[in-house]
Amino acid sequence: MSAAPGSPSAPVRLPILVILFFVSGFAALVYQVLWVRELGLLFGSTAQAAALAIAIFFAGIALGGWFWGRRAQRFGNSLAAFGWLELGVGATALGHFVLLDAYHAVYPALYPLLGHLPLADLLLKIALATVILLPPAFLMGGTLPVMGQYLIRHPADLGRLGSLLYAVNTGGAAAGALAAGFLLPVVLGFAGAYLLAIGLDVLVGIAAVALARWRPEPAPVPAAVSVSPSEATPPRDRIVWLLAFVSGFAAIGVEVIWTRLFSQVLQNSVYTYSLVLVVFLCALSLGAALANRLCRWSRADTSIVMLVLLGLAGVLVVASPWLFHLNTGGLGYVGAGKDWWRYLGSVGGVAVIVMLVPGVVLGTILPYLLRLLEQDRRGAAATIGNLIAVNTAGAIAGALAAGFVLLPVFGASGALLILAACYFAAMALVLATRPRRRLRLLAPVAAAAALLVPWAPASLLSPVYLNPAHDEQLIEVREGSHATVAVIEREGHRLIRVNNHYTL
Repeated sequence: MSAAPGSPSAPVRLPILVILFFVSGFAALVYQVLWVRELGLLFGSTAQAAALAIAIFFAGIALGGWFWGRRAQRFGNSLAAFGWLELGVGATALGHFVLLDAYHAVYPALYPLLGHLPLADLLLKIALATVILLPPAFLMGGTLPVMGQYLIRHPADLGRLGSLLYAVNTGGAAAGALAAGFLLPVVLGFAGAYLLAIGLDVLVGIAAVALARWRPEPAPVPAAVSVSPSEATPPRDRIVWLLAFVSGFAAIGVEVIWTRLFSQVLQNSVYTYSLVLVVFLCALSLGAALANRLCRWSRADTSIVMLVLLGLAGVLVVASPWLFHLNTGGLGYVGAGKDWWRYLGSVGGVAVIVMLVPGVVLGTILPYLLRLLEQDRRGAAATIGNLIAVNTAGAIAGALAAGFVLLPVFGASGALLILAACYFAAMALVLATRPRRRLRLLAPVAAAAALLVPWAPASLLSPVYLNPAHDEQLIEVREGSHATVAVIEREGHRLIRVNNHYTL
């Protein structure tokens, strides 16, 4: 039993931990937005460049979640370890300035050697991005499992408190994306905004280390039954890890495709990109909050809840291309002729209508998986760390698949249908493993949905805007990783239209 709240061994109060974790998420997304901007200048602003940047960042998160989650139980005080991780993030993030300056200094000499070798030039840039992004991301990946190790004292609290931490951190990330997109670079400049994020990480780290010295970590409540490591993950839990991977793959794939759709109807600026990102992150945070409420519903059959979430996710992703076309007038320019604030209001309105409800459902799946893992005896940190690693590995695969394969081969609408099919396939798998025979009989229905959804008539949705006032006709279109390019016939003339509104 832990000590009374007033004793020296009582844990730090939850509101203080929530504030620290919110600020940690805020700083992380300030870094990410600024990194994407800088790497966009380095790689070029293409879907492939964004996918590579996301993949490198997520690789660090996955490795960090797995590595630090396995080691958190060895720390004398997990809150102090969280503080040192935050200090490490700030220290390694400083390498951005040194490495980019060094790259710009030596690249003019390397270009004559690599300029005629595009692959070698790309590998050099990927190596630079890896050196910049991987160390801080590796440390960021450890913050959630280590904080979970400190806060979660009993296995039954894994779903409730783990989803709370996820919601708070993602809410901070949404606030960080909003600040980095609209406020900080304007007020402080790029370097000033970046240094502010470093300063916030340092402050969080110092505060966590100081609090850990003031209140030592109480011992966790032992599990009622001890099991051997070979029994720690029953066969049913393997489905949970597969669901974590599919959730990461499909959710980030959907985000990449949604971002591409919005690039067809918005100004190509950091403001519109940040606004879309903020809405998506807010949806994920609300989804984690919903997962927190569902985790408190102790009488609910967890598998049934998961089936409902997977089915809703599939249906909403299927509907999203039609919803997007409906709310943009068939990919018409959003906010045309409006002043700045009315333009942002129009963009935000479309983003909320298209992304918020589906994003909430997508964001509920991962944190609710913690509820299904409460019987895992490896401890809170290891369980959370493994879940982060598997989910983020799926996110890496989803970002790369969306940017390099799904968009060029199937187009944006077709890609969304394929990603929706992933949720129906996961639903079929869960149904097939249910002990109730009646539910198992529904597995073929879900499997049939997974096979048929990609054949839905998405081709009826035009991939470009055609102005009926000028009797425009689509001659040919290519949806590639760099842009969507169309040949349009208009009043007897032929035009090349890039990303819907740049006409040649």
